[in-house]
Amino acid sequence: MISCQKCQADNLVGAIFCRACGVKLEIDNIRPQTVDQAMPETSTHAKHVVSRVVTIAILLLVLGLMAGILLPASRPVLGELNDQDKQVAGKNYGALFAPNPKPAPVSFTSDQVTALINDRLGLDKGVPASMSFSLVREKLEIFILPSGLIRVVLKSRIMGKVPLYNAVNGTAEVSDAGVQFKVTAAQIGRITLPAFLQKPVIERIGPLFNGNQEIDFLRQNITKIDANDKRLDVTMKAVAPPKRAGRK
Repeated sequence: MISCQKCQADNLVGAIFCRACGVKLEIDNIRPQTVDQAMPETSTHAKHVVSRVVTIAILLLVLGLMAGILLPASRPVLGELNDQDKQVAGKNYGALFAPNPKPAPVSFTSDQVTALINDRLGLDKGVPASMSFSLVREKLEIFILPSGLIRVVLKSRIMGKVPLYNAVNGTAEVSDAGVQFKVTAAQIGRITLPAFLQKPVIERIGPLFNGNQEIDFLRQNITKIDANDKRLDVTMKAVAPPKRAGRK
């Protein structure tokens, strides 16, 4: 309804003259009150709904990313080595350093490689509680996948308590410069990273293998690596090894 500016009589929307006094209605300055009030209320409600939906979507995305990062990286289950398995692993590892004019491939399982690497890098002693915000490296797990890829998983702890998993898949390639690990995929937790975000994960795992005399010797003197059927076959050069330095 439109109120007459002179007699205040109500007139139908669209009327030009007041039905009571006949004066011409000022239509440009008078608009239906119900229309003016309803439009802002509807617009405000729609904005609130959209804002809530966006907020909920962002919250779910953040929670999903946090869960994906903190969940353990997908990997096979490693078995525990018994005393006999440890002796076999140690004997095979020692064979890599023994002078041999005709070296033959030496085989290792994922369990054996994991145990030997953690022992040599000193990552087999457990992690004490810490209030530091730095990542405390706890354990490396090495998996020889049926596809021929090698999967390396580093378990760390944030503040010595919250577990965080960094993982890389790749292939071990032998060249004149020694053995190089070529990364084909990287993950934090269960989140697979695009290539341009893989560097931090690689930098957390790669340096662990640097500066150890035995590992450096192996890297420079391995002539062939075959990763297949869940086993790692290693062939060495026919050279005299250096003195064993033991653990780093």
